[in-house]
Amino acid sequence: DRLKILQARAAAGSSNTNGLPAFSLPQAVACHFVDGADGVTRLAGAFEALEADGGELGFDTEWRPASLYDGCPALPAAGSGPSLLQLATRSEVFVVDLLAIGADHAAAARFRRALDR
Repeated sequence: DRLKILQARAAAGSSNTNGLPAFSLPQAVACHFVDGADGVTRLAGAFEALEADGGELGFDTEWRPASLYDGCPALPAAGSGPSLLQLATRSEVFVVDLLAIGADHAAAARFRRALDR
């Protein structure tokens, strides 16, 4: 089963799915998981600093694979939008759990305000 092979490789930290060495962030880069209002506040602060410095922002999104969880009523339907948003500056990485943020009205409102800046 391909999923079990990928999970075993990820647990071992040996390589990615292409057999290449796994990527790791430099020690100077802080990684933050954003799944509530506190994390959104930290992210908003990073946006303000980025705006003041005129720095660069990288981003990526991830969707829940349709084939892995079809039929699970606790999860949103496939194709309903991204599940994770990854934002990165030169010194920080933010992995935003969009499903968790969307379920927390206060966090969602803060997140929208941060993005509207």
